[in-house]
Amino acid sequence: MCSRDIEVFMCSRDIEVFVCNRDVEVFMCNRDVEAFMCSRDVEVFMCSRDVEVCMCSRDIEVFMCSRDIEVFMCGRDVEVFMCNRDVEAFMCSRGVEVCMCSRDVGVFMFSRDIEVFMCSRNVGVFLFSRDVEVFVCGSDVEVCICSRDVGVCMCSRDVEVFMCGRDVEVFMCNRDVEAFMCSRDIEVFMCGRYLNVFMCSRDVEVFMCGRDLEVFMCSRDVEVFMCSRDVEVFMCGRDLEVFMCSRDVEVFMCSRDVEVFMCSRDAEVFMCSRDVEVCMCSRGVEVFMCGRDLEVFMCSGDVEVFMCSRGVEVFMCSRDVEVFMCNRDVEVFMCSRGVEVFMCRRGVEVFMCGRDVDVCMCGRDVEVFI
Repeated sequence: MCSRDIEVFMCSRDIEVFVCNRDVEVFMCNRDVEAFMCSRDVEVFMCSRDVEVCMCSRDIEVFMCSRDIEVFMCGRDVEVFMCNRDVEAFMCSRGVEVCMCSRDVGVFMFSRDIEVFMCSRNVGVFLFSRDVEVFVCGSDVEVCICSRDVGVCMCSRDVEVFMCGRDVEVFMCNRDVEAFMCSRDIEVFMCGRYLNVFMCSRDVEVFMCGRDLEVFMCSRDVEVFMCSRDVEVFMCGRDLEVFMCSRDVEVFMCSRDVEVFMCSRDAEVFMCSRDVEVCMCSRGVEVFMCGRDLEVFMCSGDVEVFMCSRGVEVFMCSRDVEVFMCNRDVEVFMCSRGVEVFMCRRGVEVFMCGRDVDVCMCGRDVEVFI
């Protein structure tokens, strides 16, 4: 160990930890658990069976895989890719892009040029904010719309669509579809078999608001809620839910037990696949993950990592680097300035401090103080 460039390598069965003061790096392996971290460009790679996470503070990147779950995120251009069986999501902060697929459900969205593509069995929707384009197909339902040149092509038994002028938004559903729109105050509410809509241009009642465009869609179990200025999308395909906002991009997704929540300025991601949870923030990068007993918490400014895989726990902070690890009876605590290490393995205890190095060890009847 060295006070300036603190380097620690520890191995207890399959536990490995490497830490450096300036560029704090942590590598941990407990059976299939791996974590790598750097203070300036915080990087975390973790694997618990099929769980992988890679993160960087400036350009935050997160890759996670739990069985079929994958997430990729980047700070400035926040990107998220998730796959749970057939669930895929891709998002970017400035140009927010979301692509989701649950069996046959796909969604693609842009913050400035809002694009939405949804498919539930035979339902597809494509929407543009400036030049609003919508294409929907449900059995025999097809709709194409453009703001400047408004065009509508529809075919269904009980399909009704009304559209207006510059700001055109459209909603479609399979059997009984109704859409009402207005140029300035565009509002659309839709539901599947039983459709209930009440709207007003300025003051809208029931799930609608005035100038902000709101869209609610349901195709059996598919729901989408969108707002033009603050683009909001809420989608549910069986158990699939997505919520997005353009300025503060927020995404909430649930596919069975998968949940993702993201915000553009303070990018936050929360994911749960059975026991997998991730919470991330772009400026103050925060990650919380739990896979069975796996937990990770990280923050970019003061980098903090808390990990637990069965009996493994790690806590780290970039400025005052702190590491706490426990594997059955193994515990480690470290601080960068005043470097402190505490380890206990059955009857072994070690305490060390950088400038004034103090070591106390006890193995049965062994004690050392320096």
